[in-house]
Amino acid sequence: VLRSTFAYDSDAGALRTDIFKPDALVLTWSEESLDASKDVLVSVQQRMKELVSNPPSIDHPFTRAVFMRSSQANYIVMHLHHFQYDAWSLQLLIDDFSRIYMEETPRSSSDIDSFLRYAVHNTDVEREQMQYWKTTLQANHVDLRFPPLLSEPAPHKRAVYTDYAAIYGASKLDKEAREKTLSLHNVFLAAWAQVQARHSESDNPVFSLWHSGRTGDIKDVERMAVPCINVLPFRVPGAQTGETLALARRIQENLQARSAAGEQTRLVKVHEWVGCGDEPLSNVFVNIVKVAADV
Repeated sequence: VLRSTFAYDSDAGALRTDIFKPDALVLTWSEESLDASKDVLVSVQQRMKELVSNPPSIDHPFTRAVFMRSSQANYIVMHLHHFQYDAWSLQLLIDDFSRIYMEETPRSSSDIDSFLRYAVHNTDVEREQMQYWKTTLQANHVDLRFPPLLSEPAPHKRAVYTDYAAIYGASKLDKEAREKTLSLHNVFLAAWAQVQARHSESDNPVFSLWHSGRTGDIKDVERMAVPCINVLPFRVPGAQTGETLALARRIQENLQARSAAGEQTRLVKVHEWVGCGDEPLSNVFVNIVKVAADV
């Protein structure tokens, strides 16, 4: 993972792994001493910002690490590109580093043969995918994207806004949702679907969802630090009718009906099958990883 890149080989119809030479990693791994006269954590955070703001050259691995020493504690800062790993992988990597530091054996799997074999083009699988997406996303040339994001050109800077009042009492809501055999994740999706439907004046809003991609018959996939994520469109019929919890239940059932093959579909094929060409299917991505702790 630290010196490899995944690429799709269209000729072979499969993923491939490109691995940089061992000496390439040396150029992106360094050790530094922290200034004892400054706040240690502030210095570490500043170094993190510098790494993120200055991406490495594509001639070298996108992974970088800085081991920072101080009289109080030592810190290791890892900088990975998101196409090299997903959220599940990150925990595996942290666990491996901790085990190596404690002179223990890492637990992640480095055997990705089954993962790569699963990604090989398969006519039967693609036929199943095509049938699912043609049924789920019938060809529709009406623009169902979120209107407020279409009114102005996209900004060059990324804006992050957190409304803590909106997530107050999340633990209680999570418990109440489970008592109704729902996940709070799907309640959030239903709430967003209602918002987007109201703004777009459409009863069938479409937005994109992140999928873990760790489905299907892949050996030891739970122990692989590989980028399994996929981003796929999701249509919510009847978003303007009925109440939120009923809509959340329908969303939950629809997502459960997605097969492993459906979740592994290449997005470019979805565009082809539903007749959208190069036009985007959505301009909103919903990625709820975990309910935030109560503030």
